[in-house]
Amino acid sequence: MTIESNVEESPSTILVDEFNAGRPEIYADQVMAVAFGPFVSKFVLGMENHGLGKRTSVATVIMPTNTLHQLARAILDELEKAPTVARIVADHNKFTQVLERNQSEVEGK
Repeated sequence: MTIESNVEESPSTILVDEFNAGRPEIYADQVMAVAFGPFVSKFVLGMENHGLGKRTSVATVIMPTNTLHQLARAILDELEKAPTVARIVADHNKFTQVLERNQSEVEGK
């Protein structure tokens, strides 16, 4: 996986493993809260604890509001690209096929 960056107007591609070396990784399945300010904004990432029916916050990200806006724009721009959409759809379809095959095997036993 790569991250595209154009910091200081010099485009570069950074391998995620190199970029993230030694830093914690956080899994979250939802955004629990967002607070926008004129200069700094933050959002709280969380997880659904399915067995307990509760949501738990796992991290709060605080960043300049203009950087958050750039992030949102970059995500939306990427999701508008046909190759990205095609890859996501194909991966989802493969996953669905595996689930359906597993369900058939379970029902056949």
